[in-house]
Amino acid sequence: MSGARGSIENVSDAASEKQQLELQNEKASRPTEISNTVSWDGPDDPENPKNWAFRKEVDCYGHRVVLHLHIPGFIIVIAARVEVLMLVRGC
Repeated sequence: MSGARGSIENVSDAASEKQQLELQNEKASRPTEISNTVSWDGPDDPENPKNWAFRKEVDCYGHRVVLHLHIPGFIIVIAARVEVLMLVRGC
């Protein structure tokens, strides 16, 4: 009987070793850390705004400033027109 028991133990040992190896392989294939960090292609990357020429900075940021100043001004002009139209129409 001990011969049969020994072969069963060997089979179960082999199965548990196989499972352990599979788990180790699975853990090794997983990335250790998932990061959503996006970076520039080095310190001299021309797409990085810190490396832009002064002219390009002025162009990009200047357009933003002008747009941000025009939108509230446009709203004020429309509001003034609405007030004038309401006075003209007697509302």
